[in-house]
Amino acid sequence: SEYLVSADAQKMRDRYQILWRFVAAEEDYVSQLNILHEEYQQQCEIAAYSRRPVVTLDQCRTIFRNSEQLLVLHQLFLRGLHSRVEKWPVVSFGNILWLFLPMTTIYHHFVGNHSHAMEMVQSLCTDHAFKPFLDSIQAKKSTQGLSLEELLAAPLKKITFYLEDLKELKAHTPLEHVDYIYLQETIDELEIIQKTVTDDVCISENVRQVLRVEQKIEGGCDVLLDKEQSLIKEGILTRIREGDKQSRSKVQPLHCFLFSKHLLFTVRIKKTPTDVYRISKDCGILPLAKCSVSEYTCADCTDLTFIGMKLDYSHGDKTDHFILAAGSTADKAQWLVDLSQCIENEKQSRILQRLNLGIPVEVSSKFIRYSTLKSGREQVVNCGTLDSLLQRLVQVNFFNMDFLSTMLITFPLFTNAHVLLDFIMATLMDNLNQRERQTRPVVRPEEAVRNARTLPASISAVYSRSLSSCLLRNNVCLSATVAYSERRGSDVGPVDTNSVMGLFFVLKQWVTKHYQSFQEDKELDAKLDKLLAHASMCQFLSQTEQIAASELSSLCRIQKIQSVESCVIADLMKAELALQPPPKPCEAVLLWDPKTIAEQLCVIESTLFCKVEAGEILRHLSTKNASDKKAVAPNLSVIFEHFNRMSLFFMWGIAKQKSHVDRTNILETLIQLASSCLELNNFASYMQLVSSLQHSSVNKFKTAWELVSKPMKQQYKTITDLASTTSRFKQLRDAIKMAEPPLVPYIGIALNELVGIFEALPTHIEGNLINFSKMRKCSRTLSGLLQYQKEAYDFATNEEICKMLLCAPLDGDEDDLYTYVSQLDDK
Repeated sequence: SEYLVSADAQKMRDRYQILWRFVAAEEDYVSQLNILHEEYQQQCEIAAYSRRPVVTLDQCRTIFRNSEQLLVLHQLFLRGLHSRVEKWPVVSFGNILWLFLPMTTIYHHFVGNHSHAMEMVQSLCTDHAFKPFLDSIQAKKSTQGLSLEELLAAPLKKITFYLEDLKELKAHTPLEHVDYIYLQETIDELEIIQKTVTDDVCISENVRQVLRVEQKIEGGCDVLLDKEQSLIKEGILTRIREGDKQSRSKVQPLHCFLFSKHLLFTVRIKKTPTDVYRISKDCGILPLAKCSVSEYTCADCTDLTFIGMKLDYSHGDKTDHFILAAGSTADKAQWLVDLSQCIENEKQSRILQRLNLGIPVEVSSKFIRYSTLKSGREQVVNCGTLDSLLQRLVQVNFFNMDFLSTMLITFPLFTNAHVLLDFIMATLMDNLNQRERQTRPVVRPEEAVRNARTLPASISAVYSRSLSSCLLRNNVCLSATVAYSERRGSDVGPVDTNSVMGLFFVLKQWVTKHYQSFQEDKELDAKLDKLLAHASMCQFLSQTEQIAASELSSLCRIQKIQSVESCVIADLMKAELALQPPPKPCEAVLLWDPKTIAEQLCVIESTLFCKVEAGEILRHLSTKNASDKKAVAPNLSVIFEHFNRMSLFFMWGIAKQKSHVDRTNILETLIQLASSCLELNNFASYMQLVSSLQHSSVNKFKTAWELVSKPMKQQYKTITDLASTTSRFKQLRDAIKMAEPPLVPYIGIALNELVGIFEALPTHIEGNLINFSKMRKCSRTLSGLLQYQKEAYDFATNEEICKMLLCAPLDGDEDDLYTYVSQLDDK
């Protein structure tokens, strides 16, 4: 009775519920695979043998490749699950999960073919004979209303469901349970597949959305049968005719579909039970590459100014103008953002296509291209010129923290800090200068003409002629009207508090997270001081902006004070301290408690790691000449040299011992030291110790290793298993992710990932366009690495131990060590 109310019993009850849910989900999945095979695949194969085939056998093989194998394997897997569940209450999956592992190979093939299958279905839908054939199959009761596209995407989605269920099942499975090992291995395999599946799921989901809209349009729409077409937004826009703003008879509500390449204006057919749309005769289908969008202002109807926008469509020598009204101001703003980005992206895609065909095209300095667009989400930059990326950095309307972080981390790959700061300074000065101009009294042109009418006729004629000549000569009318409208609507104009505050925010992020750029470049630091001094004296800043400028100045002063503070570790690494006679390595290791030495190793490694900045890591990777790497990345080079030196330090300490017992004592001390470093989350020193203990020269001391106690051998196995190189240090990466700061990571893992990114992706594409997708991947890896610099260890520095670790002389390099050990007779 006590067990029934215990936590273990509740855990097992939860586990059984997960098992039943898992089996039920597998039954539904097998049913879907069966529908795909029996209803769709077999019917298509039968149609391929008919006199007038709507699909060929080769097309069937492309669409349904590996689907039958998946059905057979999952039927066997489900049968095994049923056999285990029947043994309840003693339910154990055991090696039944091993039946799933052969399916991972089939899933790899299915995922690789999925995009080709969806393209084939999309191309076949252009055939008016195939589409009714497909609809007739879907209309059957046996298909349960599932479309071909949904069934083809089911295996891709199932990977994610499997991962979630198995992880939940693992969380409710005790470590000593026989299923635990099988669950872990299956999860590892599924995670590898999921990385490939994610992009394919997005592609297939996009194809299904486009086809779903295409099916709702009366008579279909051929422009939507394009694999690169994606649905961005849909909603109601009201078209208003020119000259009839107040006439309700000329107002036409339209259901608009915004795609990545086209804008569709449709009218809903009211008499149909389901949503069916007919393409509007007046506007219809507009290719975005020939469109432009802007805000619309109307003096006669002030309400339209807040919700109206103007769309221009150029075709040949003619340009059509469409005045559209959204439902609200917020809806209008969203439509403007989505339309402008889709239009710009489509125009840039056309330019890239011409470049790929070898057609000479002049690329604008404002070129920027986005990846797959989606309304309501921040658009992800794919590539662009330097000017366009800098311009987007200071655009408040498109502000995105991920973009800002990526720019501040990776800009050394394609520009320098002076260019970035100069652009921010120029943008800020332009904003302040515009504010100064806007504070001057402005006479509206209409008021000037109206005032002229009140004057005597002779004076009025002279005044009107002089005003007209002045307007024609200097375009005062245009500038005055713009200035008036900007002053009248300063809350939404291009120069406002948000734009200046946004620039201060960019500078604050730069100073807070990457102050090394200013610390290492005195000229850059002087520019920043000059900018902040000018901002503090500027009378056109609001009170909020003045506070932000003051906070930024205070932050810079704090950073300077912290950067000049003396560091004991840095002093110890100077050459003159190395001349002082340190204790012998072997005596030094045994003299202190391993826990105490581990704490000082944390202080040393944390100090060295916190000096590394993202820029020098990127410069190190992009510099091909090995002799120049130390100059472009001095702090990173110090870490490499320190890692190799500490490894040699520990290995010479073992080799220099006079007896087997002494070597055994050193080995056990180093094993304890590695365990202590793990407890303190110092993975850098831990890897130094593991590499020393696993070195071939140290492994030659077989007698000393045999004398190591059994508990120590078990402890040694534990720490070496964590450093296994299997799956690119997967266990070590997981341990670093699970650990809590303060923490010193093993920097080699991040460097290996960055090397893979640099080898797979170029920095510039399509001529001189910056590959921002590469920058984003580099930024995420570097952010994950450098996040541990925020919190340091609070251990007091012991100068004696640090001097021993940093300044002890070595008897030679790795080759000298190997020669010395080979000459010993008592190994």
